[in-house]
Amino acid sequence: MESGTVLRGLGCGLLVALLSACATSYVLVGNQHAPTNPDDVRVLIQPPPHYETIAILQTSDMAGKPCFTAQCKTNKVMSRLKDQAAKLGANAILLEGLGSQYVGSVGSSYGTASYGHGYAYGSGIGISTAINSETGKALAIYVQSDPMLTPGYVPPNAIPEGSHH
Repeated sequence: MESGTVLRGLGCGLLVALLSACATSYVLVGNQHAPTNPDDVRVLIQPPPHYETIAILQTSDMAGKPCFTAQCKTNKVMSRLKDQAAKLGANAILLEGLGSQYVGSVGSSYGTASYGHGYAYGSGIGISTAINSETGKALAIYVQSDPMLTPGYVPPNAIPEGSHH
């Protein structure tokens, strides 16, 4: 097999691996609802009193426009979690964690050598950096509205003030 064919095969394999790591994945564990607006999906770090779990979500910042700052990567992950949750009909996500995952590394080097009558000299320089991806995991949830929390709500069996029997 020619080395060019091997390199193309490795390149295609790497591309497929990177692209598959880019998508938001989910496991449906409850019932989907009608899609909601991602801007209306709330981010919670503690479970509310009354909710229903729709799905487990997981994503990374790898696809699309590259981010170079930690905040940009976190924003991208949060946006993807909210987008997928909204597609499944969630009105909130219960954040389970954010983290960093090693994806690979990129390196480059340069070397030179010279020789003459009675001497040989060589030098080189190289640089390498790790590529990390921000990841996020959350539950897509549907928070049931609780009438007791609605301002001005009066329970059906409440006696209005001022009326005594």
